[in-house]
Amino acid sequence: MKIQTLTFLAALAIAGSAQAQPSIDSNNDGRLTLPEFLAGRSAPMMQRMDANHDGRITQAEQQAMRGQRQAATPQGKAPPRKGDGERRGPGGGGGMMAMLDANKDGAVTRAEMDGAMTQRFRAADADKNGWLSLTEFQGMRGPGGGGPRNN
Repeated sequence: MKIQTLTFLAALAIAGSAQAQPSIDSNNDGRLTLPEFLAGRSAPMMQRMDANHDGRITQAEQQAMRGQRQAATPQGKAPPRKGDGERRGPGGGGGMMAMLDANKDGAVTRAEMDGAMTQRFRAADADKNGWLSLTEFQGMRGPGGGGPRNN
């Protein structure tokens, strides 16, 4: 379940073009630091998913975001898969919310999101130098690699 959540976060965090790293590399030094990663991915993700801007993503907000993504998906495309390959029905994603919700209050805060994103960043930092190269960043997509995908 933990890997499933981290894979979900990675997919959200790196959605975009293969040029995504330079766009969040705020000082353009070719090194993506944790503060740059959190500012470029975690903060915008919270802003996008927190519909009422109260600093918390609830299950209802997560489901609404998922519904919007599915509505924008071309007909005939299958819904996203869980990590175990089982298809999610309407209202899925509760497992992801439960894993991110560290204090189990029913919502995900920026601090909880940052904590999970920090874990993902550290896991991707293969050489443990405290920053991500483009290769490390592109490898964040999860099992099977493949780098960021265009959405």
